[in-house]
Amino acid sequence: MASIREKGMRKDGRMAYEIRSVNKSGEYISKSWVAPTGWAKKSIDHELAKVAAEFERQVVSGEILSKKDRERIKKAEEEAAAQIKTVRQYGECIYIPAKRHECKIRTIEYYESMLANYIYPIIGEKKMVDVKPVDVRRVILSAQERKLGYSTVHGIYLTLAQFFKMATMEDAIDRNPMDKVDAPKRRKDELKHEIEAFTSEEIAHIRECFRKEPLKWRTFYMFMMDTGARKGEVCAIKWKNINFENGSVLIDSNIINVQRPGEGEERIQETTPKSGKARYVYPSEETMHLLREMQLQSGRFEHVFSQRGNDNRLNGKPLRPDSADQYLRKFAKKYGIEEKCNPHKFRHTFATLAIANGANIPAVSRALGHAQISTTMNYYVHPDEDAAKEASRILQKAIGQM
Repeated sequence: MASIREKGMRKDGRMAYEIRSVNKSGEYISKSWVAPTGWAKKSIDHELAKVAAEFERQVVSGEILSKKDRERIKKAEEEAAAQIKTVRQYGECIYIPAKRHECKIRTIEYYESMLANYIYPIIGEKKMVDVKPVDVRRVILSAQERKLGYSTVHGIYLTLAQFFKMATMEDAIDRNPMDKVDAPKRRKDELKHEIEAFTSEEIAHIRECFRKEPLKWRTFYMFMMDTGARKGEVCAIKWKNINFENGSVLIDSNIINVQRPGEGEERIQETTPKSGKARYVYPSEETMHLLREMQLQSGRFEHVFSQRGNDNRLNGKPLRPDSADQYLRKFAKKYGIEEKCNPHKFRHTFATLAIANGANIPAVSRALGHAQISTTMNYYVHPDEDAAKEASRILQKAIGQM
């Protein structure tokens, strides 16, 4: 039987009682009950007996749990959740959540894409402990048979390598199946992709075309051509980052388009630059003059380049990077320069022409915001034809053939 005892009179004059009962595990569980105002003792005793009897029934049946019972259940649930069995379960419950604490959003989206599109369809339902090197090779072979590009296939390999390395380090598996899997090689019939850049003549023509365009877009793309900044970095520029006295602009932020799995409309988010480091860039005098003109139009907002709302008026929100893509497509069609014209090509062009005309490579690397000079050398330095001819002439002269 449940026991009842008085706890004492409350400040409002009502008597409080404690009802105690014992569950099947021998643990005491209690609850409080306060007598309604104005009730006679006989009425209180009658109601208390009813409440105590119902409480006793709930405790014995397990409807009401003790604190220890709740802790035991929670622990059991956590242990069950920790028993990750399949590759998909490990990826969704352990790998991706862990990466969210150490990687940028774009990197997380890349890992999620690799897993969802190429890895889970092949070995997603396979138990982690049963994954063998042959299973991993099957994932890579499947991608190669689909004639996916080398960068995609290599990305799948790197994702698998990180995935199973983490699982091994955390003792989710005893052996890393990647230890016996070599990195994929480029197909013999697949040429290495060369990043393209505009020639000096092409970029001069494009700059002239932009001089006929609205101030906002003329300034945006002149800035990209002058500095090699990424489009998201330009979208993130704030007025406080511009020093009109010495002609410098601090690049310390980056705007990206984000759409998390399960979410609806894509949104934008401000992050650090890709390298994680801030840097100064130095636009031309013409571009700095354009920025001063821009300040007269939108200087009341925090960001230099703002969105327009449904009423076609500036709303102060930073410009979306995909808006820059949409505008450039229209621009390229209008002036007949549609051949592989995209915002990032201006970045390649900046590095290519700067180095081809004698710029210091480490300085160009800093301007681009690269963490390593090798990135500049491997991906952005592509001398144009005139520079290549000049290099040949210099060599020929050096060996006495001119």
